Amino acid sequence: MSLSNSPESDDLVLLAQLEELVRHLQSAAGFPQSSQRTVIRWLAKKDQESTRFKEASQAEQLEIARSAKDAAWEASDAAERAAITAERAAVAVERDATAAEAANRRAAIAIIITAISVAIVRIGVWIVHRDALHLPIVPRLSWSMPS
Repeated sequence: MSLSNSPESDDLVLLAQLEELVRHLQSAAGFPQSSQRTVIRWLAKKDQESTRFKEASQAEQLEIARSAKDAAWEASDAAERAAITAERAAVAVERDATAAEAANRRAAIAIIITAISVAIVRIGVWIVHRDALHLPIVPRLSWSMPS
């Protein structure tokens, strides 16, 4: 007897061994005429059960394979959609980066214009201040010639 997990599996092993023994005896020596018909019907029934089991198993394996194929196609479609979305996002990011660079250039130009404007205003204030004090804008240098 084999070491197994349950009495049911022990029974299945024993029944398989008995079937194997009956098949061996049938092919080697046969059974008495009175049992021959019953043994042949029983073995035929076992063959039909085995065939049905194999067909059911094959059908189940085929269904599993089809399900796996369908899942693979769905995953492939999802990956393709994700790639398209990522590509669109990359284009949008590149477009936004270009817009940000242009905005930075405009801001830098605005800062330069502001700095020039501040300088012009300061010069203007200085001129107005000097004018209010009646000072010449450009100081006159007086040169005296040595005698």
